[in-house]
Amino acid sequence: MEFARGELLLIESTHEDALMASCDPANAIDQMIAYCNPTCDDCGEEESDCFCAEYVYKGEQGRFESRFQANFDFDCVMSRISGAYRGECL
Repeated sequence: MEFARGELLLIESTHEDALMASCDPANAIDQMIAYCNPTCDDCGEEESDCFCAEYVYKGEQGRFESRFQANFDFDCVMSRISGAYRGECL
């Protein structure tokens, strides 16, 4: 009723809770998109557009280096995207 009467004071929070943000479905969707469509860590291009293999870096032949997390847990991310997904989340 306070809101309807215009008496409710809304305070915008500037504090970002990292735990809550990690469970936000939008973040999980972004993580899945990055995992399924990785870009090169060196040049920022997608795998089909990456030309790093044509160059030599510090004496080693370049190659596509994906930018997604090495410890990506597919089941955990999918369970955050959809509550209907029943994978084992570690």
